[in-house]
Amino acid sequence: MLCSILSLRAQTFVKPAVKVKDTSFAVITDKGTFQACEAELKAYQEILGMEGLPTFIVYNEWNKPEDVKKVIVKLYKKDKLEGVVFVGDIPIPMLRKAQHMTSAFKMDEKNNDWRDSSVPSDRFYDDFDLQFDFLKQDSVENNFFYYNLAIKSPQQIRCDIYSARVKAVDNGEEPHAQISRYFKKVVAEHQINNKLDQFFSYTGDGSYSNSLTAWTPETFTIREQMPGVFDKEGRARFIRYNFSDYPKDDVINMLKRTDLDLSIFHEHGMPERQYLSGSPATNRWNAHVDAMKYYYRGLARRKQNNKKSFDEMLDMMKNTYGLDTTWIAGYDDHKVIAEGNINTPEKARHVIELGAYSVVVGSIITRPQLITKSFVEEMKKLEA
Repeated sequence: MLCSILSLRAQTFVKPAVKVKDTSFAVITDKGTFQACEAELKAYQEILGMEGLPTFIVYNEWNKPEDVKKVIVKLYKKDKLEGVVFVGDIPIPMLRKAQHMTSAFKMDEKNNDWRDSSVPSDRFYDDFDLQFDFLKQDSVENNFFYYNLAIKSPQQIRCDIYSARVKAVDNGEEPHAQISRYFKKVVAEHQINNKLDQFFSYTGDGSYSNSLTAWTPETFTIREQMPGVFDKEGRARFIRYNFSDYPKDDVINMLKRTDLDLSIFHEHGMPERQYLSGSPATNRWNAHVDAMKYYYRGLARRKQNNKKSFDEMLDMMKNTYGLDTTWIAGYDDHKVIAEGNINTPEKARHVIELGAYSVVVGSIITRPQLITKSFVEEMKKLEA
């Protein structure tokens, strides 16, 4: 691959071999990540250039978000930048006084830790009209920078470019090895002649504040951005958490599809875990009671290390709902109870061998239609 390298005030630009005409793209990374993953990043740059998207690589030892934004704005004005991907350790703007522009995040900024009550957002980088007042850099997480959304700033989001992040997770694997492996996979996928026409979207409990009005336009957005999934051969599937009491099986079956090109989750989660739904709806009095006990036990576990908060919860339970402490019985029992996807006797025995105190077996015995379905699907194989 032919490319040119230009250093300008500590930032290093690896320019695309393809001349910029109508648009361009940028990979923005830190110096350590570039040095460790140079071959993979340049291969990604090359494959995008072959597809008609001239791509810059910009790396630096970034000190603050403003330095990154200056580079983005410069590329936007000079080279018709349409989007960026941040790879590795790029400064993370932590925004305050901006919760009204989120879909569901609501937290008291005065009485909660700054890290918990701020919104990490790359709108700092991709919406050029928003204005911010710098507050401080985090004393522990040096990559976190806190800002207030300025009073004189626009109070709605209108992004000038698109952006994304590729960041290693803390799972024991060396971070640069994760990033290297990811871009090898990306380049390999680009080299396959596979049209993006099989798409699946899942919206979980709490997303869009459970508003159907906010959820409905997603189909129009996908049609505009990826028209192929609505072609005759394409397939777009949208599922909400309340389409069934237990959406896990439907979601897993969709993800198992060998022809699936892209899935999007609108739901809470952790770097290593994706949540699917809230508690299922109940329709019998004993099920209502069990669900309430489950909720209050979980609430008690979260508050047990804060006596004031725990006592306030007990007062609320007693004075508002007339509930005594029997409703949270067992919240401090640290015995491990295994639950979820235990659908054979062998799995039940295995988790007990691993140290679980007991096993909860659910859908496989409470929803006989699942058992029936497995037999029907196996019989259909004879017809194929």
